[in-house]
Amino acid sequence: MTGLDAVAVERRGRVQIITMTRTAKRNAIDPSITAGLDAAFNELEDDPDLWCAVPTGGAEFFCAGADLATGPGEPTPLGGIAGLIQRRRTKPLIAAVEGFAHGGGFELGLSCDLAVASRTARFGLPAVSSRSSGRASG
Repeated sequence: MTGLDAVAVERRGRVQIITMTRTAKRNAIDPSITAGLDAAFNELEDDPDLWCAVPTGGAEFFCAGADLATGPGEPTPLGGIAGLIQRRRTKPLIAAVEGFAHGGGFELGLSCDLAVASRTARFGLPAVSSRSSGRASG
């Protein structure tokens, strides 16, 4: 699957709709999602007729985070992880979240300027911390 297969881009007037379409893997971020998101965000910045973008994952889930089998792919030159996390942007992003946004999917949502969450939206950051559980040590 290429980035163009894993991410659909639609234009509605001056708004770009960016939909992750790797539904069999719950939109887990792999190299194809990273490439597709990076291409979409590059297009957004390069096109003066686009004013903002709405990243989404569809009706069932936003994004399960990094694909545990393949990883998210190499960071992109402009966006870093998933083509977005470290990107310097001039146009707003509005995450449309339905279902779960876990791990890297939650981070994608946090990287947007605004998130609109449905009643089914569930956010989680299940990463294990290297820090202690917060208990005082002796």
